[in-house]
Amino acid sequence: MKIPKLLLSYLVFILIFGSFFYYKEFYLKQQKQSESQNVESIDESLNDDSNSVSTTTCNICGRAFSGNGYEKQLDGSIIELEYPYSNQLCSPSCARKASQKLDDVVDKYGIDLEESSNTRCQRCNGRYADGFCTLCGGASLDKVNQSNQNRANCQMCQGNKYVEGYDGVKICPVCNGTGKENY
Repeated sequence: MKIPKLLLSYLVFILIFGSFFYYKEFYLKQQKQSESQNVESIDESLNDDSNSVSTTTCNICGRAFSGNGYEKQLDGSIIELEYPYSNQLCSPSCARKASQKLDDVVDKYGIDLEESSNTRCQRCNGRYADGFCTLCGGASLDKVNQSNQNRANCQMCQGNKYVEGYDGVKICPVCNGTGKENY
């Protein structure tokens, strides 16, 4: 029995492509498995923090400690910080010393911690008393805002701050976007 050359060439063709696809499929499966094992091992190494203990050096006494540190509250009490908050103060006594150092700097340089940026005039750097600058007589932003709240709404924009014109919505030209009447 003789096999025709055409049939033989088809069989060789099928055998070569079949082995190629089988090898390709087998190789891709192995590659996917090895990638997933690599990813799992990386995830395990990232999540494995049981062997590592983080230590911090105290800013006051220089002692190494583990934990999140301590902080003095506004009411004077000292608390241990919880995750995610942390600082570099190892004990309640170091937290008291750090707070005292800050108080000493405030006293030395005469810093007013209660003073906000609204207590000084932006024009002459004078101080506001009862809403007006003691040097130039200018009104503070709080005083201006307070007086604006008492004013009636702008008649053109009805307090919306914007008007619709022929070229679209724009800031009200009468009140300049305040929504209140100007006197």
